[in-house]
Amino acid sequence: KFFLLFSFPVFWLLWFGQLDGFVLLGTDLGWRALELKKPVWMGIAILLLLVKPHIGAPLAGLYFLLYPRWETVATVGLVALLSMLVWGWEWPYHWVWNFIVINEEKFVPQATNISLFPYGLISWTALLIAKSPLDRAKIVLSATVLSVPYAAAYSILPLLIFPLPNFVYI
Repeated sequence: KFFLLFSFPVFWLLWFGQLDGFVLLGTDLGWRALELKKPVWMGIAILLLLVKPHIGAPLAGLYFLLYPRWETVATVGLVALLSMLVWGWEWPYHWVWNFIVINEEKFVPQATNISLFPYGLISWTALLIAKSPLDRAKIVLSATVLSVPYAAAYSILPLLIFPLPNFVYI
């Protein structure tokens, strides 16, 4: 995992200030929180994953289902409450509304899109064969990148946090 930090995609992500760095950190922190049974860490990991919700929200939901503790809920709730105090109570409504009303003139296609939407939705069926929480996490990350309408090439970095078969790295 350490060598991942020196890869070109991570350098690209940091150089251009992409938010996927938070998802990368949230993925690793969340997995460590599961291993070490640290519910507050899990709450922080979920918040980091939600910085880029179309990539991190499915994994955040899985982490929450795997590790439902009151400390995790309290951490997420406290940060949500603080954000509403700072940015106003109506920001969640405006945020969701902007996703609903997006139109073609505001959407700019990107050459770095690796998603297979809508065909990638089929990849979610792999959850049926997952045997462990680690397998489920890897499948959720993979299926998310394949099934959302837009996922940049560097969006696969959180998947590389987990141990994968050697051929995947090639």
